Amino acid sequence: MKISAYPKIKIKLYNFLGPAFSPQPFLKDSVKMGMFNEMGSISKDYYGWTEKTYAGVDLQTSIMLDFIGINEELPFPPITFEGLFYNAPDKIELKSPENGLDVQLDKPIEVTFNVTRKLLAADLPIQGVSVKFESPKGKVSQNFLLTDLQGNAKVQWTPTVPNDSLTAKIFDASGEVISQATFKPKEEEEEFSIVGRWWNKGGYMAPEPYPQKMVDGENYVEFFSDGTFKEINNPLKNLYGSTWNKDGQVIGYGIGVFYTVARGTYTYSNLELKTNTTYYYHATNQDIYDLSGKFIRNDNFTITDIPAIDRFGGKIEVFDHNNIWIHYNGNSIRRFERIEEIPDFKSKSILPSYKNSQYHIKNPNTEIVTKYELHP
Repeated sequence: MKISAYPKIKIKLYNFLGPAFSPQPFLKDSVKMGMFNEMGSISKDYYGWTEKTYAGVDLQTSIMLDFIGINEELPFPPITFEGLFYNAPDKIELKSPENGLDVQLDKPIEVTFNVTRKLLAADLPIQGVSVKFESPKGKVSQNFLLTDLQGNAKVQWTPTVPNDSLTAKIFDASGEVISQATFKPKEEEEEFSIVGRWWNKGGYMAPEPYPQKMVDGENYVEFFSDGTFKEINNPLKNLYGSTWNKDGQVIGYGIGVFYTVARGTYTYSNLELKTNTTYYYHATNQDIYDLSGKFIRNDNFTITDIPAIDRFGGKIEVFDHNNIWIHYNGNSIRRFERIEEIPDFKSKSILPSYKNSQYHIKNPNTEIVTKYELHP
């Protein structure tokens, strides 16, 4: 709505060029309302309204053409000057408590936000504005509240995890956020998370002609956020080599494939890890040779008995976000690296001749060709 009243001013100089001005002071008020309510969800819901009042001048200018004998005016496009002097609602701020307050988990606390409107340079409280409350993990007594006469919206908030927060928002008629404010309690030092996939930095011997070389085993253990884990040894089922020892002496070597998968549950607190294996499968298919290359036997077996020991539990030593050591079973240590997938350089570390024929190998000293198959 726009209301204006205006005079008309004419200036003539000796019947020559005569400009005319028509200043039109006005007041313009705009009120808009909108909402969205989705059944079964509040993530996109909002209720909003705005009122804006402007004051300004429309200046219409023209030139009188009397000096050329024409009793008319030549108009120019109007010029408008306006300014916003009333805006509601304008902003929301945290009123109480102050940020940094030490709160208790699972215990409700009253949090108050205040909404104001702008009249020229003054911030005034406003009633009847819908405020939406959001918390990543916490609980609120109400998702929406209307401000009271003092512009306050008070809600009961229950934090359920460390370093949670509560945010209050006000919206315009189209659902855009006009302003928001957040209550952030005192931050607690967050415990290092082991959730994710961790690659074992140990290695095993690649099956090239003796002596063999060590390559990354590509073994990993993955910890899930629901308290379960999965362990995979030799996930690509690559060939590997090992020595055959007797009375402390190396008398031969073995070449073959092994594969292990285990699943279970775990607990983790204060850098202490405990695991409980509920499923276990291990398979080995390996040919044994003496030092001359003579084939001795084939070892092919599976193990499904669940180990009684805690296979991973121990103290976590953190080097950085992506590197840890797990001290387990006494003084033993496993070093793990957090990565998303097997890098190319690891997959290519196995000799190409064996990579191309992943489940076959021809002993370099005999004509024996063995096919290795593992079925978890």
